[in-house]
Amino acid sequence: MIDHITLKALVRPFIPGAPSQFDQVAILRNSIIKTVPTTSYLNSPVTGAQVEVLPSVEDVGGTSWQFLTITIPVAATLAGQNMVHNGLEALPHELKCIRALVKWVLRSYQFTQEETAMFLKNTIIQTVEFTWHIVTASRRATLNAQARTIAHFDALENIKGRHDVLVKDVDIWCRNGKTCMLVTFKDGSQFRQYIKAEQATSRTKNNRRACFLSKKMRPYLPMILEAIDTHLRNEVILSASFLNERGLLHPRSWTAEAIESAIVAVMDMGRLNQRRVLKSSDLVRDGLSPEVLKTVERYFSGEPMADSLSPQVFSKHRKLLLPRNIDIADERSNSVSRGGMQLQFAKRWIPGDELSKLAICDDSANAIFEFLTCAPVHANGPYSSDADAVI
Repeated sequence: MIDHITLKALVRPFIPGAPSQFDQVAILRNSIIKTVPTTSYLNSPVTGAQVEVLPSVEDVGGTSWQFLTITIPVAATLAGQNMVHNGLEALPHELKCIRALVKWVLRSYQFTQEETAMFLKNTIIQTVEFTWHIVTASRRATLNAQARTIAHFDALENIKGRHDVLVKDVDIWCRNGKTCMLVTFKDGSQFRQYIKAEQATSRTKNNRRACFLSKKMRPYLPMILEAIDTHLRNEVILSASFLNERGLLHPRSWTAEAIESAIVAVMDMGRLNQRRVLKSSDLVRDGLSPEVLKTVERYFSGEPMADSLSPQVFSKHRKLLLPRNIDIADERSNSVSRGGMQLQFAKRWIPGDELSKLAICDDSANAIFEFLTCAPVHANGPYSSDADAVI
């Protein structure tokens, strides 16, 4: 369920000039030695995937504190693959393992138990990414569903200057016939969509990094790819401000119902949960003026209404038609009208028993937690032998 998470918290007061585990030493001209804090990377002792640790110094109440920002690709570092995820039922198990992994990271940097407890107590989430798959009938159907979503968000981006449109930017990447879309909303939250099976078989360096596979998961790759071949991957990335508004800034407040509500709220911002009227004859016309009805007919004929109407008339007619499940911002109604309902979180794919065991579940979470609790660290850095990993 959780694919990626970034945590931040203070760990101890900052003492200028004191040596730090994160200092990078640079010898400059005239033998001048300069130390600067730098980003560090640790290999998960469970799978070998990397965890990023970024130190910083910030002022809190007139006192300088050392902060740590820890970025964890959850599925990769704990399960060894991020192509198959369990649903909301796995959320408590994932949080339990994340907590154990954070403790191991801090122990690797020789933080005391008191400093570790302070980090866990004050942790706030900078970003968190939840993911789910939608099953289609064939690869062609998957591509068509993706095309409808792209067309829908392209239409919203064209009118993003309007206050009732919450889309800020739409970025689309296409390489070798493989397409990925990232939608950024005005509150900082994001929605990403792509075909995971395409990424898993890609030869590019970035895609191989994004589709990490541990040694013990590699024999299962053919089975996984066969299962997800016609799946459309959806991801929502929740920002700190979005989480704060809903009281979800700390994982202690997370429940399955609260997280599902947050995911649905992001889909609502993109108008993906709205059931659309598919043809003019299905519209309830009571109370609509002849001018609005004329706009409806022009819309269903395929005319781009954002360009055809004046801004004032467009806003007025769109406001009247949205409650009746018509959004005249969509330029091609017949091609995009079914896209949103198909992507709903409630229609997500649920892996079978065999695939479910490859993701974080009840059984695997207990093994991961026990391993992380007693995983050793070396004097030169964290223990990261993939040969001894539990997954």
